[in-house]
Amino acid sequence: MSGDGEYEDASGILYKGNFKAGALHGHGSMVAGDMTRVGRWKQGSLHGQGVKIDLILGKKRGTFKNGLEHGTIKYSCKPVQGRIRAFYRHGLRHGRGTLNYGNIPELLEKGGNATESKDRDAGGTTLKATVGEREGGASSA
Repeated sequence: MSGDGEYEDASGILYKGNFKAGALHGHGSMVAGDMTRVGRWKQGSLHGQGVKIDLILGKKRGTFKNGLEHGTIKYSCKPVQGRIRAFYRHGLRHGRGTLNYGNIPELLEKGGNATESKDRDAGGTTLKATVGEREGGASSA
């Protein structure tokens, strides 16, 4: 199959967009449960400019390579209403980035607590905030 089309597999994953030789290729969108991916596809993977939207965690916008974050990614993190701008290489944070906390002061006012620690894998800082039973985390590289 080549050209525009729509495909839904047995598990309910739905793709609408371009196909080339039977593979997701060109511009398209995929919905799988709470996750939506929109952008350029190459041989079945998000490749180039795209957006990953997780209804629970937030949205990642930037460059992807073979389905993984690769290059500058802007991430809106729902649990702490923060914004992260980081550089990724092959799906892993690489180098330095910035993190703007959103509702951390509000969480602290409600009796929550926040801790900051070093992220051994990426050399960044990780912030975890908890209120009652709920926990949210955000990190910068």
